[in-house]
Amino acid sequence: MGTKIVSDANAFVTFLKSLQDENKDIGTYMDDISVLVKREQILQHIVTEKKHPAFVCEKAQTQCDPEDAETSGDGNFVEEILIEQDVGPQPLSIMKARQLLSWYTMAHNPIMTQVKAPQNLYPLWVRCDKLDPCATAWLGAESIYIGNKTSALKLYTVCCKGPIRDETDLKTLEELKKEHQNRHHTCSV
Repeated sequence: MGTKIVSDANAFVTFLKSLQDENKDIGTYMDDISVLVKREQILQHIVTEKKHPAFVCEKAQTQCDPEDAETSGDGNFVEEILIEQDVGPQPLSIMKARQLLSWYTMAHNPIMTQVKAPQNLYPLWVRCDKLDPCATAWLGAESIYIGNKTSALKLYTVCCKGPIRDETDLKTLEELKKEHQNRHHTCSV
């Protein structure tokens, strides 16, 4: 396997482990990925009943520094009025989410001896932008441990096509019954 992929995987898992060991609630990886440690249950209707912390990756929000202000030719500062809005958590592209999950899973693969596997790492959830054909909203991975060894890895995909625009988009029960009969019609011999 390529040394760049292995070194990127090592760097990512080492970053996650340092967040976990230092009990930090947030960190920024590679300047564009914000990693939060959520201590309450994430996606509680999907994940198991365990109440353990989890890593949540999303796009880091850009911030402007007052030191980066522009000056005019005569040395006076040019003031800009910035309207700060809390745009909320920003998703990552599906390709970036898959890359982060592949690094995480490589670290838990016992065959991948090149990747330093930390023990008992929190589950990883990545917020996705829903721009793929399946409208993927979240990708997740959770390690199953027996003692201190990883025995399995659960992968999660949460898709959401969005709200229904109009009640006419919904089929009635009678339409569903007819469609079912048409698909599974019985033929008598």
